[in-house]
Amino acid sequence: MRLKDRVQRANPTDPWFTTLRILADTKGTLDQYKDILERLVAKIVPKYGAGRVTTVLLWPFNKGEVTELLVAIERLKSLISIDLGMDHFELTKAIKNETHHIGTIKNETQHIGTIQRNQDAHQDSQRFKDITNWLSHTDFANQQADFSSRVQEGTCQWFFNSPVFIDWLSSSNTTLFCPGDPGAGKTMIASLVIAHLQKTSRTSPDVGVSYLYCNYKKYGDQRPIDFLSALLKQLVHALPSIPDVVKALYDGHQRHSSRPSINEVVTTVRSVCDCYSNVFIIIDALDEYDNEQRKTLLTKLKSLRAPNVKMMVTSRPIPIIREEFEDALHLNIRAHREDIELFVADQIQHLLCSGSLSQDLKDRIISKINDVSGGMFILARLLFDSLVGKTTIKAIKVALDSSLKSFIYLP
Repeated sequence: MRLKDRVQRANPTDPWFTTLRILADTKGTLDQYKDILERLVAKIVPKYGAGRVTTVLLWPFNKGEVTELLVAIERLKSLISIDLGMDHFELTKAIKNETHHIGTIKNETQHIGTIQRNQDAHQDSQRFKDITNWLSHTDFANQQADFSSRVQEGTCQWFFNSPVFIDWLSSSNTTLFCPGDPGAGKTMIASLVIAHLQKTSRTSPDVGVSYLYCNYKKYGDQRPIDFLSALLKQLVHALPSIPDVVKALYDGHQRHSSRPSINEVVTTVRSVCDCYSNVFIIIDALDEYDNEQRKTLLTKLKSLRAPNVKMMVTSRPIPIIREEFEDALHLNIRAHREDIELFVADQIQHLLCSGSLSQDLKDRIISKINDVSGGMFILARLLFDSLVGKTTIKAIKVALDSSLKSFIYLP
């Protein structure tokens, strides 16, 4: 009866409701089961008094009927079990369907999450680009690529093997000043150092590299704030994400359509340098920077000095610039004979008649140009350029002798 009552109180949406309601309907399986049980009780339960004697005496005659009732009960029990079993099967199917539906929802949710993450990444990427472009429009990467492409592989190893350069990399002295005469290869060495440090930074992300190429022809784009902003952009661009201090600088000025002051830029550069274990700042041809603004630039650059910030500067040996670096390490730049030999030997391969040149003539070209150039790459290049376009060995010899007589070497 409790099962029947449960059916009457059940929620029609319950998975087991339909089956149990069929079982509990009038004249249904449960009603039949109840009717047989009542008839069986009437047959076998003893009565009191004369009725009890009658029941006992009639037992042999009712035994067959009782057996039939028991068989009917077993049959009804089987039907109930089957019905309930089928209900469990349907319930299992329903659970399985619901589980599949939940799995589908989960997959869709994950897909939506992936889309959202991609959108966030795109927005972060766009914001990264917006901020770095806002910091500075000055880009020295193309110049670095151009200078590096001109350098003959294997040259200037003496510079990297120098105890002074090694000391600069490893000691607490943070500034290296490299003076050199015009055409000595200062820019070439600066580009080699930058490339060397960038290679290191690719395997050590905590190493930051930034650089400036001064050029007297680009006076209008070389204000101190322009150069400092360019350094900031390079250091930020190499980080996996934009530091909060840079975001704050950008957002604050975007609200007012303004630009940061030079002191704000310097303060931000100093904060970004703290994101690295080591920062290298390379400045080439400081002598080509405007005389009136050089003092301001150097003052701001010197304010960046810290144990993890190292600076290398190349320049012609001008006294007023040399005085700014009295306390720095010094390493003079001068093209070594082996560097010029490597350069000329490589260039000879590109002559129109290179296949006809004997080794003796090649050695003579290398030796003569090396002697006359006097440690100046620019002069070695000019001498060799006089041979370009010559199609015969005789023309090569005439041009070489003529060129050598045209240049006067002043030691």
